[in-house]
Amino acid sequence: MGKMKKALIKFRFWFLEFVDPVQRFISWCSAGDCAATAEWVREIEMKGEPGDIFVCYQRWNLSNIFIPGFYNHAAIMTGPNQIVEAEPKPGVRENDLIDFVMKKDAIALIRPRRVTSQDRFNASQKALDFVGAKYDRTFVVGGKSFFCSEVVYEAYKKTGWSRHFTRRDTFGALTVTPQDFRDACNNTGKAELILEFGRK
Repeated sequence: MGKMKKALIKFRFWFLEFVDPVQRFISWCSAGDCAATAEWVREIEMKGEPGDIFVCYQRWNLSNIFIPGFYNHAAIMTGPNQIVEAEPKPGVRENDLIDFVMKKDAIALIRPRRVTSQDRFNASQKALDFVGAKYDRTFVVGGKSFFCSEVVYEAYKKTGWSRHFTRRDTFGALTVTPQDFRDACNNTGKAELILEFGRK
């Protein structure tokens, strides 16, 4: 890895570390001011399955400057009304579906193709193994810490689905982004778009 890439990764690491309390304050101030509705939750509860992937957008997210594309966060459904996601604090965690959805301004529910329903279920259970791990502020795939898209990528690794994604250079790190999962629905055969709300 060149000196410039190392410098970019280090800068992003410390930038995110510095802005985290600011981001949490902004999120607290904007609570309840999101586009999500109870209808979004009902539709997702009816159609979502373990192993489905969420990509979402939230206004005022300061990390957006590092994340290419419209969608800036990813998570995986692990069971009825449960998801696993990675956030700077507390790291990889389980979250309630309603709490997760109702803080979003746009969200898409994606189902991987070229894998079986059992593969998807196994991926959802693998994601649970990551709960408690620290957040990966370097955004480099691999290791014992995880950023949001990495949770999905690594959960599906054993199924072979992750190999369909070429990691891209994003601010100095070879990574996979939430937008990559959404783009996989665009006539590639990699994934199916089940639902999408809030995107104009």
